[in-house]
Amino acid sequence: MMRHTWAWAWLILWFGGSLAWTLFGGHVPFQLERALEAPSAELLLGADTYGRSLLSLLSGASLLSFGFAAACVACSIGIALAVAGIAPNLPRTAERILESALQFLLAFPSLLFAFMVAGLLGPGRTTIAAALILGSAPGLSRTLWARSREIAKQEFIWAARALGAGPLRLAFLHYLPHLASVARVKIPSMLAHALVAEASLSFLGLGFPVGEESWGSLLAQAKDYLIEAPHISLGVGLPLVLSLLALDVVSKPARGE
Repeated sequence: MMRHTWAWAWLILWFGGSLAWTLFGGHVPFQLERALEAPSAELLLGADTYGRSLLSLLSGASLLSFGFAAACVACSIGIALAVAGIAPNLPRTAERILESALQFLLAFPSLLFAFMVAGLLGPGRTTIAAALILGSAPGLSRTLWARSREIAKQEFIWAARALGAGPLRLAFLHYLPHLASVARVKIPSMLAHALVAEASLSFLGLGFPVGEESWGSLLAQAKDYLIEAPHISLGVGLPLVLSLLALDVVSKPARGE
């Protein structure tokens, strides 16, 4: 229970503080004379290669990465709920085709899809969104589909069908409420995976366009100054690691639950 408390405290403190800092911190000016400056009372996390406050940059970058990851996770959950809610009522042939498509998507890592989309469309938001959604929606769809097959065998489903309930009524009134509770438990772990994927893609140059700093792009900047300015890699990487650990902790049930 204590671990969950500290995990939630970190998530609320970091992202709430980042939001407040971004809203009230103002514009982040370029100060080339302060490039790579070490942390101080004025610059709590130091400065980046252009003399900008690393804390201000990181606040905006973490909000951008988290917000985009959350949006993609929401899309993935919506797709998975739609698939799992409708699949039990599909004809057998259509169900097999859908299952084969899910297995095909699960056979390839999401980064490979990202490279494919980047080759077709170039780096950008579309590449990240495709990678995050294709990386999480198939696995969750399969999990929820397995649950929907269990629900389909329940007596209340047979009773609803006997009373004339159609596929859409069954999906919205009976399948989706049960499936949503399963999906809700998966949200923290999916957010953690999405943050890692976004940071990886942005680190490789397949992420947000130039001028939009994200967690991954700041890490890519830090790798060139590991000796001269290690505060950049520590200041950017440590909050990311702590956020991922916190999401992993809250995704697991507390003792006694």
